[in-house]
Amino acid sequence: MSSREEIADRVSDEIVDRLHQLIEGRREIHLFKDRLVHFLIRYERYLANTPQITRKERRTQVSRLRDKTAGFLSALAQLHDEIERDLNSQLDHLTHDERWEGFDFLNKNKGLPPEDDTLQQAKRASERILEVCQAELDHLETTKGVKKGSLNPALDQILVDLAALFETETGLPAHSQCYRDETASDEFSGKFFHMAKAILDEFLPDSFGTSIALGRRINRVITKD
Repeated sequence: MSSREEIADRVSDEIVDRLHQLIEGRREIHLFKDRLVHFLIRYERYLANTPQITRKERRTQVSRLRDKTAGFLSALAQLHDEIERDLNSQLDHLTHDERWEGFDFLNKNKGLPPEDDTLQQAKRASERILEVCQAELDHLETTKGVKKGSLNPALDQILVDLAALFETETGLPAHSQCYRDETASDEFSGKFFHMAKAILDEFLPDSFGTSIALGRRINRVITKD
């Protein structure tokens, strides 16, 4: 995440002045800049906490890991004693230098380095992985009926923030200044729409798709209450 200073450096006085004039803002321009910087910081925080995969994909990946881990544990449990002894012997040779590194042969009170326990560690680790996988799948099952939130809460939040800023600066309701206009190049018009799009184009160009999608999202988000 960017620091406040880094974001503030991106919000130049020239950009702020252009945006302020675009909506004919009434307050002192430094207040407009301060709020804009704050909103961009909050956007990054929301974005950092937004899940990057769907519940379906999460379930698929966790289920696959659980099944593969269970298979590995089953294979370990079914190893013939002779095979297990051979594997332990080879592992003991493989990790010999690591386990004996720094050993003081002159210190008679110090015990010998332990034998390699890779297979035992693997078993314990796999059992823990299996446990947390099952816990995650149980959680997904118990929350299956919970109403889904926005897929892009960071964008929704900054639109709400910008709407509040617009209304403070202009005295106009933001929802009335974002409307469909098929004669416009973006097919949406209104002072708030132009302000929001200009800010996103300048600072968060990858946060939305088409202008039409943005206009529809604005109307959905700021009028949903």
